[in-house]
This record gives sequence, structure tokens and C-alpha cells, in this order.
Amino acid sequence: MALCLIILSVLVWQTALLLDRGLTPQPQNRIPATLLAALFGATLLSATLPPIDWDIETSTALPKTAFRAAHAISYIVIAAAVLGVGLWSNPDTAGATVLLRDLLGLCGSVLLVAAFVDSRLAWTPAFVYTSVALLAGHSTSHIVTWMRNDGDDRLSWLIAAVLVAVGLIVFILRGPKRVS
Repeated sequence: MALCLIILSVLVWQTALLLDRGLTPQPQNRIPATLLAALFGATLLSATLPPIDWDIETSTALPKTAFRAAHAISYIVIAAAVLGVGLWSNPDTAGATVLLRDLLGLCGSVLLVAAFVDSRLAWTPAFVYTSVALLAGHSTSHIVTWMRNDGDDRLSWLIAAVLVAVGLIVFILRGPKRVS
């Protein structure tokens, strides 16, 4: 998890430099940068989800739900803090609130998918959905393009909150899917 967060920190630093240099001054150019940074953070989450050894995972006497909850919540909090600190210097230019909202929603979807399919592949639906949101125009449904909306859009925050809440609950209760 530490290596994933270091990679995420470097990505955020480079994204912030790109945005601060004015290379992407228009809001329509800011959207891909923030979406891809959030997607990368959620993709790194899927790399940390499978246990190291399934035999140890299934033979422990301690309740695994507490460990799963601590793992998932700590990753989301640390990744959100890294992204927030990296881009909060100029929230209007960098879209820090949009980035945090998108990170929460995408991490929730990764956790939800990891409970049902191989957790190493849990990033793929988030990638497909982000690609659809990037390619879809603003005339498309609000539910499809919630990641492209402004940081103060309440419906977008509600969708992200539902995704992260449902993803956390399902992942904590079911755990990652066992791969044989």
C-alpha cells in the first residue's frame, strides 16, 4: 500500500505542476486530468485488496471485518489526503473538490466489484465508466456524467457517497473474492 501511495503522490505532484503552469487553463481540459488522477488512485486500491495468502486469510481466528474496514477506509482517507494536499493550493484551477469526489466514487466502485470478481481486476469497471464519462458529452444523463460536473453539484456528491458507502459495506461484509 505504501508503494501505491508513493506512486499516487508523484502523479498528483505532476498533475498539479501541469495545472499550475497553465498548460490546461480551460475547465474542459481540467476534467481529463482530474478524472485520470482519481482513476489512478482507485486503480491502485485494487492492487492492495487481495490478501497475501488465502490460507492465512481463511484460518485466522480474529474477525476479518475489522481488518477489511481499517484497510479500505485507511487507503481512501490517505489517498484523499494526498490528492487534497497536492491540489488544494489552487482549488479553482486544479478542481480539488471534483478530484476528491471522483476518488471517493471510484474507490467505492472498486470495492464493490472486488467483492464479486477477482480483486486484481476490480479496477476495470471503474476504468470503463471513467472512459464513458470522458467520452460522453454534457447533454448525456446526469447519472452517467456525474464525474464531469462541478465540485459543488449535490447530486454528483450523492452518487459518489452512495458508491463509497455501498462499496465499503459490501467489501467489509464479503471480503475480496477468493481466486483459486
